Amino acid sequence: MRNFAIILCLICAGIYGWDAFEKWLDMSDEASLSSGGVSHKQPEVFPSAMKNIVPIHDVNQYIAREKALSEQKFQRQEQLRQALLEQQQKQQEQEKAARSSVPPIPIPNQENVDLRTEPQSFCFKVGPVSTAKLPSINRSIERAGLLEAVRVESILSADSFVVFIIPTSTQKGAQALAQQMKKKGFQNASVITKGPLLNAVQLGEFSNEEQAQFFFEQAKARLNMSDLRVTRMIGQPTEQVNLIFSSLTDSQVQALRRVCSENRQTLQSCEF
Repeated sequence: MRNFAIILCLICAGIYGWDAFEKWLDMSDEASLSSGGVSHKQPEVFPSAMKNIVPIHDVNQYIAREKALSEQKFQRQEQLRQALLEQQQKQQEQEKAARSSVPPIPIPNQENVDLRTEPQSFCFKVGPVSTAKLPSINRSIERAGLLEAVRVESILSADSFVVFIIPTSTQKGAQALAQQMKKKGFQNASVITKGPLLNAVQLGEFSNEEQAQFFFEQAKARLNMSDLRVTRMIGQPTEQVNLIFSSLTDSQVQALRRVCSENRQTLQSCEF
């Protein structure tokens, strides 16, 4: 009986003693932290810079929206490119008109002109002259004292009408498209490598607008392509020019005839 009582006392002491021991351990941890101990707090999984990220709930809707935005951006780029092409073509037409237009020579009123004192003036054209011969001809004109009476007029090639597919973003893409057009029967398909239609694919070039329009309609029906266009290409400067001599006196005309004879050039009147 005595032994049983001792065992009960030991069990009670263990139960109450363990609670006191746990409280002592907790107080020891708090004291350690308050004295400068390091807390082993788990680091946050996401940094604060990522707190504004919104998850994508509908992936298909997100992809469709991004695709629509990309197509809108591409369409705006195509509109800007088309506007630039039209502006450049208009500017070329204006430059050609300015170069080809020769101001008319005013005809003086015969009633107010004294034929006895007014010297007669002449206008002549020399050409076409190759640009390679211009330096030697220019020296002859300078020796004849006619530099101030001459102006150079560029000779342009004939205008043409081109049926083409609107330019791509790269030349490599344009070359691939040209190969596809050849496989579809357009053997003259080629990439335009300069000018306002850079990286466009040319399907045909014509000197007549009606022929170009007929070819355009056939190609449009055959390819079922909305990017097909037909446009007029302004003639480009050639390797030849005309030399215009205006307001020449009799003595200057004789000097000009000698210049033409020395350089084997034909002298024509500006009227023809």
